[in-house]
Amino acid sequence: MQKPPARWLILAAFIAVYLIWGSSYIGIAFASETIPPFMMMASRLSVAGVALFVLAWRSGAKMPTRRQWRTAVMAGIPMFVLNAGAIAYSEARLGMPSGIAAVLLASMPLWMVLINWLRPGGTPPTGLVIAGIAIGFVGIVLLSAPEAGMPALNPVGVIAILMAAFCWAFGSIYLRGADMPASAPLTTGMQLITGGTGLFIVSLFSGEPAAFDPARVSALSLGATIYLAIFNSFIGFSAYVFLMRHVSPAKVATYAYVNPVVAVILGALLANEPVTLRTVIAGGIILLSVFLITLQRLPRFSRLRLAQAAR
Repeated sequence: MQKPPARWLILAAFIAVYLIWGSSYIGIAFASETIPPFMMMASRLSVAGVALFVLAWRSGAKMPTRRQWRTAVMAGIPMFVLNAGAIAYSEARLGMPSGIAAVLLASMPLWMVLINWLRPGGTPPTGLVIAGIAIGFVGIVLLSAPEAGMPALNPVGVIAILMAAFCWAFGSIYLRGADMPASAPLTTGMQLITGGTGLFIVSLFSGEPAAFDPARVSALSLGATIYLAIFNSFIGFSAYVFLMRHVSPAKVATYAYVNPVVAVILGALLANEPVTLRTVIAGGIILLSVFLITLQRLPRFSRLRLAQAAR
């Protein structure tokens, strides 16, 4: 019988998921200051993906089949190319504050319930969950609406972030029951590699390499990219997988409430992002909707369901 892990190890894993994933949004903002967003995201995902793949291979994991690689591509496109690409582009090119992006991405459970409800053979939500969905949309509208004396949010950026949350939910549902390797690090490494490759292609066709000048990359952007690859993608995910194996999913899901709070605080402290009373109220409404939605037991998705963030 396997010995349960020490409590301090579980606590350390929770702290890692809370703080590291919560800091990813300001990290993306800093990394994208002098590195093109698609190129930056492609680099961090590819580095972390290769590291996880090699680690799994050295640990004796069975190598994936061609069919499993196809599944990784189909999941990697929405979960990493579209999700991560939209987040980085919104923050770097559309002026989306990192804290606001995190709060909008907290709507991911809302989209997951809707997709699972509307798909063929889907599970209808309870009345409480429907109320949570309605409340969530109210919070999104309140957060996105113009506010007197404050710069208006770019509506394209808001739509892009909501699309990112939708894509992550769609990819998570697609992975349910999909043919993927038993090794969690191997499966995630595959998805990160395919996502990183896809973002390199997007970067190429968007003209980023031609306009990129390595000499202009700041130490802050380079350091933020390295931080995202090592801490956010590699360490953060490892902590998440560890918790999913040793702690109830309901407890692990608390990161959905903590990450936006961490992101808003770091955005205000490190980037002077404004935090208004309406932002706090709208964020609270969205988090309330997430709480109501998670009261319904959702279908068992792949154990590799991440929170925004590989993000």
